[in-house]
Amino acid sequence: MFDVPEFELNNQKITLEMTNEEHAAGLYEAIDNDRENMRKWLPWVDDMQSIEDEQDFIQYATAEMEKQKLLILTIKVDDKPMGLIDLHSISNVSKHASVGYWLSSKVQGNGITTKALAAITNLGFNILHLHKIMVLAAVDNYKSKAVPERLDFQHEATLKQHILVKDTFMDVDVYSKINK
Repeated sequence: MFDVPEFELNNQKITLEMTNEEHAAGLYEAIDNDRENMRKWLPWVDDMQSIEDEQDFIQYATAEMEKQKLLILTIKVDDKPMGLIDLHSISNVSKHASVGYWLSSKVQGNGITTKALAAITNLGFNILHLHKIMVLAAVDNYKSKAVPERLDFQHEATLKQHILVKDTFMDVDVYSKINK
């Protein structure tokens, strides 16, 4: 389908691979190690209570990829699964998709997520022929919002009480990039 994006940052080899069940244990470990921080922003964190839960998610994601509704890539750092990035809610009619991402705190702050977003945006525009790619980030999640800002995504709107996390509705900022 496409060449696997690969790059080096700070002497670390970063690879974006199609997510598969071989990644489940490493992804679960990364989630479990960062559970307290991640649950502030991501509503699904408490649903991941075992490697089997991660395997079930990967099976679901694989089925969605076969329907061309999702493209999910594992972010590997020195061959170890450390996070995910995806294009989801892919509309082949309107030619747009949204991006989601998370990365282990052990490797944050090195530009990995920014490079991963650039790579998946490139795939979305050049392989999937999307017209628009969006990132939604909680208004108080400054680290997450900085990623699309560094890549010149434009702030389009703030959606009030848009996501439910731990019984609290959170506002999100919407960033987008148009394929020109």
